[in-house]
Amino acid sequence: NDIVKSFLKDARKLVIQSDYSRGNYTDLYRVNCGGSSYTDKMGRPWQADQEYVAGSTTWGWENAAATISTSDNIDCTSDDTLFQEARISYNIWGGFQYHFEVPEAGVYRVKLYFAEIKPSIEWTIMNPPDDRYFDVKIEDTQVLNDYYIYSDVEHDRATSKTFNIFVEDGMLDIILSSDHGNVPLIN
Repeated sequence: NDIVKSFLKDARKLVIQSDYSRGNYTDLYRVNCGGSSYTDKMGRPWQADQEYVAGSTTWGWENAAATISTSDNIDCTSDDTLFQEARISYNIWGGFQYHFEVPEAGVYRVKLYFAEIKPSIEWTIMNPPDDRYFDVKIEDTQVLNDYYIYSDVEHDRATSKTFNIFVEDGMLDIILSSDHGNVPLIN
């Protein structure tokens, strides 16, 4: 089938899109991870992040995720606001996940955006940003292993990772976790 489903995840944003084989995307979801609703510099609206409640919501985070923020300028983006807050886990030995209902089985493009932002002084002492290793699974496929944002792009700089993932059960699941005593982060 010519229709490829696409899911785009932006550090402070999440988007699920449909691609009709020519790169013409129609957004299904656009979420500002860790933040409130926002309209970016291109005029695209982003929904406020929300907790997933089975039977009540079609998407959201699960497992006691918290947020951190900075007022620092973020390099490599014209939308600093989208990267100045992040969703993190409360549990340094665990993680959190996002769930997204999708309309049908198919291949979805998942684009995850990250920026290692400077958290509060208390959080920095507990878990320095230059020591944050974590894993990302999408639909039970490990797509990032011991990902280290700071090593990839250093501090206060936006980056992204893109993956094509097959979903067959109507729910696209993204799991961020760490077994190093680090707190996973996504902007």
